[in-house]
Amino acid sequence: MKFKRLGLLEDHLLVAESVRMQAEGWGFAEFIYYSSAAQLKSDLAGGLEFDLLLMDLGVPNSDVEHTFGQIRAKYPEQKVLFLSGSKVVGVVNRLMKMGARGFVSKMAGWDEVGVAIKLVMSGEIYVDSRMYRGDLTFDGDPFENLSAREYKVCGYIVAGKSYKEISEILFIEANTVGTYVSRIHKKLGTDKREDIHSLAMRFGRFS
Repeated sequence: MKFKRLGLLEDHLLVAESVRMQAEGWGFAEFIYYSSAAQLKSDLAGGLEFDLLLMDLGVPNSDVEHTFGQIRAKYPEQKVLFLSGSKVVGVVNRLMKMGARGFVSKMAGWDEVGVAIKLVMSGEIYVDSRMYRGDLTFDGDPFENLSAREYKVCGYIVAGKSYKEISEILFIEANTVGTYVSRIHKKLGTDKREDIHSLAMRFGRFS
């Protein structure tokens, strides 16, 4: 298979150069390397298209998860394969629900990365066995798992309301809001407000 362009978000130059040397063998005619999420988003906004984006979860000073949520919201057909130097099982589950096409550990050899890329470009999903867990699920809208009250609280969270503001709107205690938010995080597989917001953008909720 031949493809036009591979993009990489990665802060380590040595890794980037290694990917550059492999790109042609993986079937890509062009390779572009980014050390910051801001530049990647700028090029995407300018109309630059990629057959595949490789994104390192550990890029410093870049909220890669939030960046991915923005990319998915604006370019829903963009294929993204994540690289990670650590075992991040919870993040895997969350980002796969958001539409990631796969995860590869940085412990993997380039041959394994090549296999992952081939599968992703064929429309399949690849998750490195080192990052896998049995309850990993990829399909369905996670917001459908929320109760009516949880969904309402979730909407206020996405809107940027504080616990105090939500408690006043719904006439409940602030600690009750906290309980609802804990349940929401558990059901959505999220850890913080930004994760909920990214997931909401991915599934077109509260827009």
